Amino acid sequence: MALEAAATAQVVADGSLVLSGVAVGEAASRMCGGFAMCSTMAGASSGGGGGPKLSTRYGAPHTRQNPLHNETIERELAAREQAGHTDLRKNKAQLNAKGQAVPTSRPADGVRFRRPDVSSLRPDGVRHNTNYVSDLRDVKRELDAFDAMKRADEMAIHELYLLDGTLLRRYVPPGVAYP
Repeated sequence: MALEAAATAQVVADGSLVLSGVAVGEAASRMCGGFAMCSTMAGASSGGGGGPKLSTRYGAPHTRQNPLHNETIERELAAREQAGHTDLRKNKAQLNAKGQAVPTSRPADGVRFRRPDVSSLRPDGVRHNTNYVSDLRDVKRELDAFDAMKRADEMAIHELYLLDGTLLRRYVPPGVAYP
């Protein structure tokens, strides 16, 4: 691929394309085609701030401290959009299939609503929520959050993955086909 004025391009472990250097935005927009698959780095010569520019097609960055987590969420939402899902949500309060906010049944530490990393409505009208674990030290907390989300809406599909794609837990309501 031709990068023209971009200084470097590399593919990182999760498959994201990272560009750095001058005129990165122009080169990235042609290569990425508006999809959330690319992350750009401000080059030293461009005068931009340091650090990755996170994909925001589906909402504000989930976290600036963990670009891989944000990009995983963006890729999942892009895949769901392509599969015909609607009501694509990134790190927003948990909703049921009717679009109503679902409070957690046992609020703790001021948490009134769980916020799935990824949430969407499948074409059959079933809500599908997914969370990702970036740090293995957080697995217990994420499993507790998974259980709270399931209790809050047992009519939805709920999934919990490690960032590498390892499935930790999945709940599919009775009578719902998966995938």
